[in-house]
Amino acid sequence: MSLFSHFFLKDLKIRYAAFFSIAFLVAAGLWAVGALQNTDHFLVIHFADRRSPDFLGTALDVYRMVAIGGAAIAVNLLLASAFYHRIRFLSYLLSYFSAFLSSLLFIGVGVIISRN
Repeated sequence: MSLFSHFFLKDLKIRYAAFFSIAFLVAAGLWAVGALQNTDHFLVIHFADRRSPDFLGTALDVYRMVAIGGAAIAVNLLLASAFYHRIRFLSYLLSYFSAFLSSLLFIGVGVIISRN
């Protein structure tokens, strides 16, 4: 049994945080694919202020945002499993930050979809 699987099977709090992170990341990805699969126009990704958008992109840019967020969450969860037996507080911090990051990513994808 690897350290990663032992880590997630043992601690219930971190298992819930990891499940929440992965579930919201998958939901954001599926939502982005479902809503943006047939778009061929530019999407408003970011507003500088209330008057004008300052960053336009395609659906591929939204998919990249989800992929980069997934990579950051995967690194956080792997680091949390590596630090579990040494610095448990840092392990909790990294796993809960992953849950926070995935929820922000879900909200960001929802805002991009609703604005376009």
